Amino acid sequence: MIFMLNPTRHIIKSVLTPLEAWLNAPSKPLIVYGYSGVGKTEIIRFLASKYNIEVETTMNPIACINNARHPSFDGNYRLALIESADYLTTSQYRAILTTDNPPPYILECQFLESIPYKLRQKCMIVEIPKPAKRFLIAGLTELNRHLGLNRADSLIEKISDKAESWRLATFCLKYGIEPNRLRPTVPDTKQPEVILTGGYSHSTCHPLSILQMAVHNKANPSKCLEALRLYSMAWEIDDLSKVSRTLLEQLRTETTFKPPFTKRKLKGSNKRL
Repeated sequence: MIFMLNPTRHIIKSVLTPLEAWLNAPSKPLIVYGYSGVGKTEIIRFLASKYNIEVETTMNPIACINNARHPSFDGNYRLALIESADYLTTSQYRAILTTDNPPPYILECQFLESIPYKLRQKCMIVEIPKPAKRFLIAGLTELNRHLGLNRADSLIEKISDKAESWRLATFCLKYGIEPNRLRPTVPDTKQPEVILTGGYSHSTCHPLSILQMAVHNKANPSKCLEALRLYSMAWEIDDLSKVSRTLLEQLRTETTFKPPFTKRKLKGSNKRL
C-alpha cells in the first residue's frame, strides 16, 4: 500500500496526542480502532519509529505478547502489535486477559464492540477516524508531487470528495481513477440456470459464480486470480468494474449440466466420494 510520507501530519491532534502519550508511558494496554484503510498500522509504526520503539508482530497474539519487552531504565521497550484483533478466538482473548503483568501491547481492530468488555475495561481506547477532505487533499497533493505522478488537481479533488480511507485514496491516485461510493447489488436468483446454459449477464449472474465455474473447468489460474482481485475492488472504483467484467467474459468456458467430478478414495475407507 502506498501511504503518506508522514501520516501523522494528516490526522487531528485529538488522536495524535493520546497515542504519543501512551507510547511515552504505556501504563496499560491500548486499543486502536477504525475502519479498514484509515491508517491505524501506518500511524502506530511511524510513531514507534519516531520514539525508537521496537514493534513485535506475529500471527499468534500470545507469542507476540511474550516476545514484547517492558520499558527499561532508559525508556526503551518492545511493544506487541496485535493486528486484526476482531478475529481473535475466545480462547485467545481469555489468554490475553489472564496474562500476568504483560508488556505493552496494542490491539488493533475495526470495531470496538468486537473486543470483549472485560478486556476493554483494562485498556486505553483511541479511535482513528475516516480522513477529512482537507487532510486527503494535502496528503494526496504531497504524494502526487513526491512520486511524480502529475495527476490533475481536479482528480485529487474528486478522490478527496469520495474516498473514505487512505488506502482507497492512494490506490485511486496511483491508477488515476475516481472512487465510487455506491456498491452495486447483484441479484443471484437465476445464477445456476444462467451459468449452466452458458449465458452471462452482470445483472443476473454473480461474477464469483463465473469464477468458480472457470476454476472448475481449469481456466488460466493467473487470469482467475487477476479477475478475483479486480472484482474485489470494482465496487469501490469507477470504470474498474468494466475491466473486471471483460476479464470475466474471457473466462467463460464450456460448461455442462453435470460437471465430471473426480471420484477419490478416502484413506482407511472403502467408501468413494
